[in-house]
Amino acid sequence: MGTFLTFLTYVVCIIFLTRFLSHVQSWIKAAKQPEVRAFSKKVSPGMAAEMLLDIVLLRRLFRNNKLLWAASLTFHLSLLIVVLRHLRYFFYPVPDFVMSIQSAGITAGYALPLSLLLILIIRSKGSRDRYLSFYNFFLLAILLLAGTTGILLNLFYRTSLVDIKAFIIGIVTFHPYTLPDSIMFVIHFILIIILIPSLPFHLIAAPLVTVGARKREEELGLVMHEK
Repeated sequence: MGTFLTFLTYVVCIIFLTRFLSHVQSWIKAAKQPEVRAFSKKVSPGMAAEMLLDIVLLRRLFRNNKLLWAASLTFHLSLLIVVLRHLRYFFYPVPDFVMSIQSAGITAGYALPLSLLLILIIRSKGSRDRYLSFYNFFLLAILLLAGTTGILLNLFYRTSLVDIKAFIIGIVTFHPYTLPDSIMFVIHFILIIILIPSLPFHLIAAPLVTVGARKREEELGLVMHEK
């Protein structure tokens, strides 16, 4: 089983990198479009800062649905901290920065599935066409299950951290190690393997989407001014 999961991890990583590079190439081509380049030349440092805040703080979502914004922002922050906390399995010795966020990572691990559950409830109650597609539901479900199994591993199905780290580093260094003897870890690991190639790479185009939105707002402002 350990050999199979190791091989599957390599396959998934190849798929991930292939999709990522493909989307980056598409993003670069889109960025070279005349209308995008023309508008980008008009972007001042202040406007660039505004667009960055729109992306990082999800400000457009805040204007539309404040509860969904709070849940989404909590989810993104929690996911970031959880991912950073898991870096301890990839390094030896563990960097001081990673060690310093271990306690925060545990708190974020509880906040992650709770925020996902709230997002799922909000989106389910709204218009399905607007808030919930099959792809979004799939991602939410996988993330929720991965977060839940992570909590179960931390609370009830304790597994040797040494064995987990040896298994992960074995994959990274191409020296496979024995799979930890924990069915819950196997389930958790498989969920992550399923999640990786399914990540929403369209988010790479977030700057372009923001530029487009700003451009439409500018054009709308001109039309309103003419009226």
